[in-house]
Parts: sequence; structure tokens; C-alpha cells
Amino acid sequence: QIMDAAAYFFDRIETIAEPNWLPDENDILWVRARTTGITRERYVIDGVTFEIVDVGGQRSERKKWMHCFDNVTAVLFVAAISEFDQNCFEDEHCNRIDEATELFGQVCTW
Repeated sequence: QIMDAAAYFFDRIETIAEPNWLPDENDILWVRARTTGITRERYVIDGVTFEIVDVGGQRSERKKWMHCFDNVTAVLFVAAISEFDQNCFEDEHCNRIDEATELFGQVCTW
């Protein structure tokens, strides 16, 4: 499967190939790295500590999620609307938005 950003970067290939090229804000926003495992970041804002947990979204990563929901006060579930017409990496017959919707329902019941 080709990343959504491929067309963006192919359109800019001559610029990117320049020896002194540095990415701009748009280049950085278009970059995507598939995450695996669980990554935690803590932030303190106005004396309140927030812990952001990024969990790998692939099916093989989901069994690791359960313990991340202990003592949780909020969940921010993110699904890419740009994937409305794409199928899952693990199952070419399963639409990604349908998969995300089903997964959200599962997360809400944990």
C-alpha cells in the first residue's frame, strides 16, 4: 500500500533532491511514521499533568492496549478521514473507516 503522502512528495521530488533542501512545515505535516508498541509522553500545563499514550494501530498491536486504560479519565480516539476509501493493511477486504468505527466501539467497552 502506498502512503497518502506519496503524491505530495513525488510532486516535490526536484525540490527535495536539491543538496541544500530543508523540509518546510508542510513537508513535516505530510510525513507519517507507522507506530508500533506503546509510546508515552507527559506534559505539565498550568500545574496539571497530562499523559498522552500513542498505541500502535495495527491489529497485531491491539492486544497490548488493555493495560493502557487503567485509571483513564479521557480517551482521544483518532481516525484518519482520508482513509474512507482505503482498505486495511492486514485485510484487503475491510474498509479502514469501518474498522476504526468498530474498534472505537470496542475501546468504549473496555
